[in-house]
Amino acid sequence: MSTTALLLVLTAAALGCALVACWRLFRVNQTLRHESVIDPLTGVLHYGKLQEILHTELERASRFDRPLSVLMVDLDLYREVNSQYGHQRGSAVLREFAQRVQSSIRGVDTLARFGGDEFVVVLPETGEHGVPPVADRICRIVREKPFAGDGSELQVQLSVSIGAALYGRHGVTVSQLLRSADEALYLAKQAGRDGWAMARAPIPLLPNPVEPPNMVTPPNLIEPSTVIELTTAVEPTAIEPPTAIELPRRSSGKPRTWA
Repeated sequence: MSTTALLLVLTAAALGCALVACWRLFRVNQTLRHESVIDPLTGVLHYGKLQEILHTELERASRFDRPLSVLMVDLDLYREVNSQYGHQRGSAVLREFAQRVQSSIRGVDTLARFGGDEFVVVLPETGEHGVPPVADRICRIVREKPFAGDGSELQVQLSVSIGAALYGRHGVTVSQLLRSADEALYLAKQAGRDGWAMARAPIPLLPNPVEPPNMVTPPNLIEPSTVIELTTAVEPTAIEPPTAIELPRRSSGKPRTWA
C-alpha cells in the first residue's frame, strides 16, 4: 500500500472516531437536557420548567390581555398508600395519576410536578367559565377507576382535590398565583376532598384612606386675650440703709464709720 493510500485510510478512521465521539456527546447532552426539564418518576415537567412556562404565559396574558388559570392538584390521603402498600406502589400510583391527568387536558396546557403528590396544571386562554369543566374532568377520571398498578396488586381507590386561581383576580405574579391556588386547594380539602374550589379574592394591597381625626383643643389652653389676675398684691418693701457701725476709737480721738 502506498503512503498516500495509508494516509487516506488513517484520515478516514480519524474522522470516523470523531463522528462517533460527537454523536455520543450529542446523546449525552440530549439526556441531560431531558433530565433537566422532566421529572424522572412521573415523566411530566418538573418544578424548574414549570416556573419558566408560568413566567412566559403570564407575560403573554399581560401583554395581550388574555385569560390564564392555574390548578393545584393533590391526591387525597396519598400518604396512606405509602404506609400501607410501600413507596414502590406509591410511585406507581403517581405515574398512573400523571398519565390520567395528562390525557384529560389539552395539548396547549401544561402539567408539571410541583412536589410530592402535588401537581400544577397551567391553562392558557382559560378563564372563570373554563375552569369548572377541566377541574370536574380531572376529579372524575381519578374517582371512576381504581389504581391497579401492574395488575397483580390490590386496587387502590383514590380521589383528588383541586385549587384554582385566575390571573388578574387572584394574582399577577407566579408566586401570587401559586399561593392562591394552594390556598384554594386547602379549601377543597376542608370541604371534604374529592372536589375543587376557587381561590378567594385577595385583600387589597392599599386600604381605604382614613380621615384624619378632628383636632380637639386642649382643655388647659389659654386664649391670648385672657388676663391673669393675682389673688394677692405684693406691696414693695422699702429697704433701709445699713446702720453705721462705730469702730473703736484711735488715739486721734475721731470716730471711723463703716458702711
